[in-house]
Amino acid sequence: MCRPEFDSRYPHQNTLIKMESGENQNPTLDTLKKVAKALDVSVDKLIK
Repeated sequence: MCRPEFDSRYPHQNTLIKMESGENQNPTLDTLKKVAKALDVSVDKLIK
């Protein structure tokens, strides 16, 4: 799925890179909601 980078419903690519690399080990709930939405999973499923 292609999405515009300015779409605030989804997390920014830099945010994802920081989460994956461990640089951001404590993302906000809003960020987790956006990641979960982009992956079409619940936040609960995402953090387990």
